Amino acid sequence: MTEAELDTPWNWKSSALVFGLVIGASVSIFAIIQLGMLLLTGWQFDFYTGVLIAPGSIAGVWIGTVITELIILQITIIFAVYIFKGKMRHFNFKRPSKKHLLIAIGGAFAAYGLSILGGLLNYLITGDDPNQALYDALFQTSEVYQVIIWIILMMCVVAPCEEIFARGFVQKGLQNSCKLKKISVFIGIIIASLLFAVLHLDIYRIIPLFFVGIILGLVFYFTKDNSMASTITHGLYNSLGILLFFLFP
Repeated sequence: MTEAELDTPWNWKSSALVFGLVIGASVSIFAIIQLGMLLLTGWQFDFYTGVLIAPGSIAGVWIGTVITELIILQITIIFAVYIFKGKMRHFNFKRPSKKHLLIAIGGAFAAYGLSILGGLLNYLITGDDPNQALYDALFQTSEVYQVIIWIILMMCVVAPCEEIFARGFVQKGLQNSCKLKKISVFIGIIIASLLFAVLHLDIYRIIPLFFVGIILGLVFYFTKDNSMASTITHGLYNSLGILLFFLFP
């Protein structure tokens, strides 16, 4: 029996509990950390609408991102290992085979294509995103060093932290809750993808995020639950978006 085939000691109840804690932290602790770092580094927002008035230093965003992502990772590991008595190997975060690496890379491009479609669908439902100016300020830059730092953060911090949580913990817990393997995989991917979209707390991007979550879940499944493979897909997807922002401002 391979590490990927080991039964993890958590189920859908465990997944729901930890997701609830993370989403609770997102609307409280994470929001305070992110907003605090932005205000400390000169970002200005409308007090009533929250719309960006003037951007500040990008360093505040980077620091806030690292802090919040590491908290997500710590919550996941604490509950998986110390509360539910699992082991780090249950996350199956290991170097993928060449075949699985190709699946991961292909998944990044598939995710980007589907995110464009999802963005169009979201626009038809919700209209213009009032926070678009914020995203432009975050990712549109003429400075090469900022692009490099963003890509490093996406590949080495954001993607692994979110994938160990969303796929390695939440999706695996959901999959472990049904005796019929094919049904459990389908349910796990759909629900984990929906929760992944909700986690970002952005109604204007919920459909593309859901589509991206589906691809990440499929990559996770077709690489034998390898969370490093889905991390590569996630990191490349985010990095591709940042790179295109830079090349086509």
